[in-house]
Amino acid sequence: ETPGQPDKAPMHIPVKVGLLDGQGRDLPLTLAGEQTWQGGASRVLELRDWQETFAFTGLSEEPVPSLLREFSAPARVFFDHSDADLAFLLARDSDLFNRWEAGQELAHRALSRSVEARRQGQPLTLEPGLVEAFRTLLRSTAEDRALVAEALTLPDETYLADRMEPPVDPSAIHEARAFARRRLGELLSDDLDEVYRANTESEPFRVTPEATARRRLKNAGLAYRVAAGDEEARSLAQHQFDTATNMTDRLGALRPVVAEAHPEADELLEAFYAQWLDEPEVVDKWLAIQASSPAYGTLERIRSLMEHPAFNLRNPNKVRSLLGAFARGNPYRFHDPSGAAYAFVADQVLALDRLNPQMAAALTRSFSRFARYAEPRRSRMREQLERIRSQEGLSRDTYEIAAKSLGEV
Repeated sequence: ETPGQPDKAPMHIPVKVGLLDGQGRDLPLTLAGEQTWQGGASRVLELRDWQETFAFTGLSEEPVPSLLREFSAPARVFFDHSDADLAFLLARDSDLFNRWEAGQELAHRALSRSVEARRQGQPLTLEPGLVEAFRTLLRSTAEDRALVAEALTLPDETYLADRMEPPVDPSAIHEARAFARRRLGELLSDDLDEVYRANTESEPFRVTPEATARRRLKNAGLAYRVAAGDEEARSLAQHQFDTATNMTDRLGALRPVVAEAHPEADELLEAFYAQWLDEPEVVDKWLAIQASSPAYGTLERIRSLMEHPAFNLRNPNKVRSLLGAFARGNPYRFHDPSGAAYAFVADQVLALDRLNPQMAAALTRSFSRFARYAEPRRSRMREQLERIRSQEGLSRDTYEIAAKSLGEV
């Protein structure tokens, strides 16, 4: 029920579904009262009322449902899949979107349990089911390399925070996710190395779907190996950076080294900037890699980059790449309990408001969900919102975002 619209009618939602048997084969989708289904591996169920019932017949075993295939409607489905069902869908579903979705949900559950363990002061562990699901995924790379590269990416810290019940603990989220990445890199090292080798091409750089997918998968595997922290992986990243014939592979080596703050990070950052300093869009990526790194993107580093020739507060792209990436893409550092990063970002909002009110308003949104956080973060974020809202001569754009976040509009 929507406020002000008590008689609002239910929306029409087309839900494309499939049913899988124990070997991952698509089962027939014959509904009660129909003859044998001949329409293929999926069918669309039309939801038009608050409650609908669809009964499938002719099934020889209890199926595993594959729901909302191909993202058939802009909706979110809540279904009580077990962790085993999710691992099964990740490994065997014929629908690529649902394989990715199953992997994200499985990882989200495992990470959420780790976050709770961390909050309770318990040691972090990595659930065997997640490890085996990723191992199966790595061994199926020939099927769809682009899908595997996406599915290997753990949900980011902002996504995890958005799905958790308050009070949100950014430190626990970061520690749980970093631990999972490190352990996956350690436990799956042989499979990751095999994927890296199998997708390293000796041919000249090509812009084809297959070649692009190979690079993405190779670099996803490299990131896990670097996260594990062993010398061999660091040497591999250094070699890829030094010998890369394209920016994608050079970035693929640079990102994990910076993310883990390895000793080579400064040297590689300097070399990358020297090569691409005349390409503004590439320099934007260079700024964002540093700003969004939990290990590297400290407040001191951000202050230093604001004085770098690559940055200009009057340039919206530079602001997004540095300040936006820090405030929205680096929750561990932005939500430092001291509140120093909150004060810093608020200072930049006020400085930007005189130059570009729309950019200032966008950056102000970084504080908008302050009520979801525990103390002292909640009060310190609110304090900065109040400081922004009370600034004399503040633009209407920024004022409205600050006041609305405070519940005053």
